[in-house]
Amino acid sequence: MKVSTRAALTLFNEKAEKLLGLSFVQKVQSGVEVNISWKRDEPLKATRLGPDPESIDAFVLTIRFFIVGNESSSFRRLAKFTESDELSPGWREKFMEARDFLNKSLDEYPSFQVEINGDKPTRRRILFVMLYGGLAHANDDEMVSAYRLWERDPIALTLLQNEFVIILTQTLKVIAYIAKLNAKEMGTSTG
Repeated sequence: MKVSTRAALTLFNEKAEKLLGLSFVQKVQSGVEVNISWKRDEPLKATRLGPDPESIDAFVLTIRFFIVGNESSSFRRLAKFTESDELSPGWREKFMEARDFLNKSLDEYPSFQVEINGDKPTRRRILFVMLYGGLAHANDDEMVSAYRLWERDPIALTLLQNEFVIILTQTLKVIAYIAKLNAKEMGTSTG
C-alpha cells in the first residue's frame, strides 16, 4: 500500500475517531425528536430535542473531512482507490457498498415531506443547505438563499434541522463502518 493511500486511510480513521468522541454523539444517543405544540390563540410551536448548536457546529467542522471532495479523507477521494489494486478486493467492494448505501439514502426524501416555496428537499439537499447555507460556508449564494427561505417557516426549519441531525448520524454510522474496514486493511484492527 502506497504512503499516500495509507495516509488517506489513516486520516479518515483519525477524523472518524474524533467524530465518535464528540458530545454530539452522546447527545444523539439520548434522543432526537421534534415536539410540536399549540395553544389556543397562539401559533404552532416546534421544539427540537437533541444535540445543541455548539455540539452540531463541532461535529460539522470535522465531518467536512468526509464530505468535501478535495480532502484526501473524503468519500470521493477514497473511491478513487477502488480503481486500482492498491487495496484488497474485499475493501474495495465493501467501501463501495457503504458509499452507495449512503448516496442512495441521501438521494431519498425524508420520511416527512416539507415543501417550502416549491422546494421539496431530499436528504442531500437538506445536508448541503444546512452545511453551506447555514453553518459552514456562507458564500454559496444558492445555498444561503435556500436557508434564508427555510428560516421564514420556523416549524419547517425545526423539522429540517432535526432531519439534518439524523442525516449526520446516519453518515457517522457509515464513517465508523469504513473506519473499521480501513483499520483491518492496514492491519491496525483491534477487534
